[in-house]
Amino acid sequence: MASVQIQVADPNGLSGSVIQQINHGLSTGALFLNHRRALRARHTRLISEFGGLSTPMPNFAAIYMIATLSSLGLPLLNGFIGEFVILRARMKSTSSTWRGPLSALFWELLPSVALPARDVWSGHEPANEHLPDLNAREYATLLPLIILCFWIGIYPKPLFRVLERPVQLIVEQVNPDTTGGARSCARNKCRSDSWRNQHTMPAMDMSGINRPPIRHRTTSRSALGRPECER
Repeated sequence: MASVQIQVADPNGLSGSVIQQINHGLSTGALFLNHRRALRARHTRLISEFGGLSTPMPNFAAIYMIATLSSLGLPLLNGFIGEFVILRARMKSTSSTWRGPLSALFWELLPSVALPARDVWSGHEPANEHLPDLNAREYATLLPLIILCFWIGIYPKPLFRVLERPVQLIVEQVNPDTTGGARSCARNKCRSDSWRNQHTMPAMDMSGINRPPIRHRTTSRSALGRPECER
């Protein structure tokens, strides 16, 4: 979705693309940490063996679900901000390629919500009844990611403010036909003309200067025919 929007060179869409890449690192990072925690607790990769994890590990299940919903773009979480800005900028363009990212987002809902609901929040596996919940080190690793997910989803204005100037420079370079690009070209032309005026020497008026007459040395043909010692 982020790569699709970069092709449009829209300032809002580019800002959303950058924020979406940050969101992807946060949500998938939390998901991978949770998956590693579950694998270390059960020593198996079979999804069917993780039924009922929410009963012995409620905090693990809650963080896992928040990271999953963040990846899906639930409102009040970071994924919603990036996807909403990207889709909004894409729909404003004349192209109809926004339908592809929207359909991909729809089909992403099925495995991301159905699998946790079936295996983590429901079902019963006797081997999972006595699994330990998260420890202090795991809380220290996962909670900052969850806090950042909520912070970007609730108040993303600082990120947009930081990205405003770099994104505008990219748009001016890639698409100079825009208002910002035209303004930048005019500004660069003014700077070039100013530099040329400062470093170009003015033309001198030579009309009032008295030049001495140029005397041409003439040599007769007889002198040229004689040896040097006889001249």
